[in-house]
Amino acid sequence: METPDYNLIVRTPVHQLAAKTDTPTPIPGGNITERVKETWQRNKVWSLGDDIGRFSIIGDIGEVIQYYNNWLTFDVAEISGGITTWNGRIVKMTLNWGVMPLTFDISDMYNKVTATIGDGIGTYTAAAENTYSQEAYGLRHEFILPGVETTAEANAERDAFLASHAWPSETPSGGDASRMLKGIAKLDVYAAGYKSTLNDLYADDTSITPADGVSTALEVVIGDALYVNDRSIGTNSTKLYDDVDLIKTGDLVEKLMAVSDGSSGLFRGWIDGNRNFYYRAIDNTPAYVIRNGKVFGSAGSHAEISPRLLEPGIYRNLDLPVSGPHRDSFFADRRDIWVDGIFVDREGRPRWQPEASSVADYQTLYWAQA
Repeated sequence: METPDYNLIVRTPVHQLAAKTDTPTPIPGGNITERVKETWQRNKVWSLGDDIGRFSIIGDIGEVIQYYNNWLTFDVAEISGGITTWNGRIVKMTLNWGVMPLTFDISDMYNKVTATIGDGIGTYTAAAENTYSQEAYGLRHEFILPGVETTAEANAERDAFLASHAWPSETPSGGDASRMLKGIAKLDVYAAGYKSTLNDLYADDTSITPADGVSTALEVVIGDALYVNDRSIGTNSTKLYDDVDLIKTGDLVEKLMAVSDGSSGLFRGWIDGNRNFYYRAIDNTPAYVIRNGKVFGSAGSHAEISPRLLEPGIYRNLDLPVSGPHRDSFFADRRDIWVDGIFVDREGRPRWQPEASSVADYQTLYWAQA
């Protein structure tokens, strides 16, 4: 395999940073590029950017078990040409070794829990928290709706849920039996882009009202986010009518981004490789041009763009033998193609794929094809 055109760096967890604008620090031996160059692949999607990445490490069980024990929620950064081209945190690992492969996963971990009382309309318990888990893996909040009548009953349900969900799950996995002999282990590692962290919290319904415009609401929501920074939010004064009670931050951001401004209508929000959030109006001008099977920034450009630098959006495929617009179409030309997601495989090749919204979707859409 050719020398990779990137470095893949494991860094300290973002929940340990003094300020969310700080940058994680590479851990000792954190440049794992050579170890993972035959397995690293990742995707980037239209909605909020960096999505899911995966790599595998094979080694002596004494070495691999250290990664399994310590890397959950650590930061992963793909850096190419001095630019962070993908960034996320480790959310799941599968250890393939012994008679019972294990999966270590934060998807069902909640170390802050609130319960509704009665019918759940505006009446909640105080939150119960496990601060030891929060220090180890970062805060993740969940509201539960137990459907019980009294505060005492709701508190009991809340405490029981916290006790069973405060820590990452560790469960048997189907695993890869081919790596279970002679002390050799294989660790499959999944990372999720920082858009996933938006759903670690619920939106503050006291700070956002149905009268707020989309831009104002986004400024509040991203301002409250644990690890994502407000970098540039364009103007959209359309009012959000829906109530925001009991909605996770990421779900609210998705809802806000779907609201038009009454004119051109199309906006994109994304999180870049430095965890900065951008929200801007998008017109029908192609962001990229495909010519002779290569991708360029414009029809006249001769500088091919690396697949790792590509973003979802509108691509004009000049190799297609068609031209002219459809009547009343958003697109200016029939050769304009809407690309929802870009998957860069382990060979560094781009695949024009639909969006994946979870590790399970990623496995189905991408990894099985590799």
